[in-house]
Amino acid sequence: MSISDQTGHFLTFLKPRLTPPRLQHSLGVMQVMGELAKIYRLDHTQAMMAGLLHDAARDLTREQLLALAEEANIKFNYPCERHPVYLHAPVGAYLVSQELEVTDRVILDAISTHSFV
Repeated sequence: MSISDQTGHFLTFLKPRLTPPRLQHSLGVMQVMGELAKIYRLDHTQAMMAGLLHDAARDLTREQLLALAEEANIKFNYPCERHPVYLHAPVGAYLVSQELEVTDRVILDAISTHSFV
């Protein structure tokens, strides 16, 4: 599946889950990641996919995030990790791995850690 085919599939997944401004943000991040991939010699497809999907769980409620974190068996080391700003990243990686069957560890790790770095 090409990046354009994947983008359409991912957008179908993201549109009902994200607010329009958040979806526009994710599309913008996808574009920037594509440009950064060239500069830093990263895999273009991985970079763009991570950019598009990085906020897949950002608009979920705190309760939804905590329920998915429990389902995913996400462990917390610090209380702040339960805050939605941080929690959406590992939950988002879990969500795209389950719902979109993304298995690429580079993409999932980028999504999972983007709110901590």
